[in-house]
Amino acid sequence: ALQADLFSELQEAFRYPTSPYWREHDYARRTEYFSFVEPLSARREPSFPESVVTMAIHRILALACDRLPHLIGDPGSVGAAEWWVHWKPSSAGTPLHFDSAVDPTNSQEDGIRTPLLSSVLYLSDSDVGGPTFITDQPLSDGDSFSGSSDCSKDGGFGVGRLVFPHPNRLLLFRGDLMHGVVPPPGVQPQSTWTTPGRITFM
Repeated sequence: ALQADLFSELQEAFRYPTSPYWREHDYARRTEYFSFVEPLSARREPSFPESVVTMAIHRILALACDRLPHLIGDPGSVGAAEWWVHWKPSSAGTPLHFDSAVDPTNSQEDGIRTPLLSSVLYLSDSDVGGPTFITDQPLSDGDSFSGSSDCSKDGGFGVGRLVFPHPNRLLLFRGDLMHGVVPPPGVQPQSTWTTPGRITFM
């Protein structure tokens, strides 16, 4: 998805566990996570070099505009990108959930907002960890929002897709769809906080 040089720089910026990102975020002991916001309305003056994260985000936005123009609309109307990088053990999964934030100024959907588009870029050196599972169930189909969804209830979702990790593979999907990570089958190599695992830029 990213140009080879850009992808290598992004990998190095978030190399686990040596990158300052993990140490400065105290990632090994953190139980709650947070994200960053990158403004997209105006890029820096040419005299200021852009960070590798900024360049990656603009590359992902360009790909999204090319592949999914019906979701993006006018690229100039996209105000910001929310991003973070996550490490998880190769054998771990993530419960089904919606990408969302609470907007106190929005009275609809209990003030819950979802992004136009969600993305997952796999940064690991190899095909580590389980696949991302995307359903066709949007947040608006739920009776209420609790941060996750119980698909055992009547209704549930109709169709799901599995996208397996691979270095520099980019997954793009509608930002209001329920998704998660399925633990990989079979016996996986032991991952600890000091060994490589499944790393994603989202």
